[in-house]
Amino acid sequence: MKHNLGDIHREFGGSNPYRVPDGYFDTLTERVMNNLPRKEVQPVVIKRTPRFHRPMIAAAACFCLLVSATAVWFATAGSSAVAFYETDEFSEMLNDTDGADEYI
Repeated sequence: MKHNLGDIHREFGGSNPYRVPDGYFDTLTERVMNNLPRKEVQPVVIKRTPRFHRPMIAAAACFCLLVSATAVWFATAGSSAVAFYETDEFSEMLNDTDGADEYI
């Protein structure tokens, strides 16, 4: 059911049929605020962390940082160490016995 926009304008006209009384929006805010229920504002109390907990929290954060840094170090160092062990240079170092007699 398609309607042509020109047909709609011809049938209903081009003007807006809805009207707002004069001065309606001038007092709208006051009327809405008057209809709202009155509530007493309660202050919000923010609990602070006790002072003796702060060093424990700092120690836990340092421990987590240390564990994370160690995990990252082992994850990156392990792959490069394995890659070094698989190289020909490492194999030559293991098989090189020149000069070993001097230490025996």
